[in-house]
Amino acid sequence: MLKIAVDMNLREDQRTIVIPKLVPMKELTVGTKVILYEPGDIECEAIVRHGKSWEWVAEIVEGTIRPTLLQN
Repeated sequence: MLKIAVDMNLREDQRTIVIPKLVPMKELTVGTKVILYEPGDIECEAIVRHGKSWEWVAEIVEGTIRPTLLQN
């Protein structure tokens, strides 16, 4: 599963996070499940789709928000 660093405050709506343009767009397809994370903070699973105001967004999967796992 693709893991994408995002700004969890950059949203299209309450449940939809904007995917930054730094992510290779060839890796994104509508309906793909990804992990969104804000380094050192939280992560969640989400489903990719086209946004209304942004090219790519991902809708948070209910019940998957958790603290980001620290990697050594």
